[in-house]
Amino acid sequence: MNTPLKFPALFLVIILLSCKDNKDHHMSNISVLNKSDSSTKQQIFIPSGEYFATNEQLDNYGISLKIEKDSIIYTESGNMGKIYNQYLLKVDKTVDGIFFLKYSQLINGYTGYADKPFYFGNLKYNQGKLLFESEYMQKKYGLKNVTLKK
Repeated sequence: MNTPLKFPALFLVIILLSCKDNKDHHMSNISVLNKSDSSTKQQIFIPSGEYFATNEQLDNYGISLKIEKDSIIYTESGNMGKIYNQYLLKVDKTVDGIFFLKYSQLINGYTGYADKPFYFGNLKYNQGKLLFESEYMQKKYGLKNVTLKK
């Protein structure tokens, strides 16, 4: 039986994805606001772009996350770049710089485990890499922790 997540009543998390134009690159700007003091704002930046899995176990698969100002797209591709599955993900909540991602909609392919009621994955940006811990990847590929790079 699934129990709903409970959030503290004093906090309202608003996640805004916007594109900030710097001289050399674009950044996805994800803001977290504290309801009790709207002037307090924590900024978490993830550079926009496409990030690819670097794990040896996934060498035969093209696993990527494309982060844009208003979307996160998960893609699985195979030989010759053929796209097998592509999902639009949404940020459900952010805790201590970790983004909890849920399946939002099918773009291409089939859903498989993607639309199940667990979190698709947790995402954290650290020193130019995305650290992706995913229940979906665990069920499909037997690999829960994946590192992605541009």
